[in-house]
Amino acid sequence: MDLLLDTNLLIFSAQGSLPEDAEPLVADEENRLFYSVASFWELSIKYGSGKLALPMEPWLLMEGLKENGYRELPITGDHVYTLGSLADIHRDPFDRIMVAQAVSENLIFLTTDETAAKYGQNVRLLKKPAQ
Repeated sequence: MDLLLDTNLLIFSAQGSLPEDAEPLVADEENRLFYSVASFWELSIKYGSGKLALPMEPWLLMEGLKENGYRELPITGDHVYTLGSLADIHRDPFDRIMVAQAVSENLIFLTTDETAAKYGQNVRLLKKPAQ
């Protein structure tokens, strides 16, 4: 299975606190793991403005993901085209483009965001990790 992790799951992963239902999906070597450049765009904005504390700088997180076999998913014109066909369910532009990427690339978008999960197509809702 090809899986695209949302930004929150990438943060949880870096903190070693993935949701229980995400762990077997991420650990399964048969699954190919992807992260969107949109996640690092979002993280860079929030980290740079001081609105988000991270265990490491966003670029180090990205390097760590690559070292652990994650594949980078750039944003393409096809993704933007698909974005235009999505229902106006979610106002977060980063989640919307990642849903569009998942639809365009036939990936499963893993998220803990209940609003993003309402897209249904190519989206799987996971439980938030226990704090």
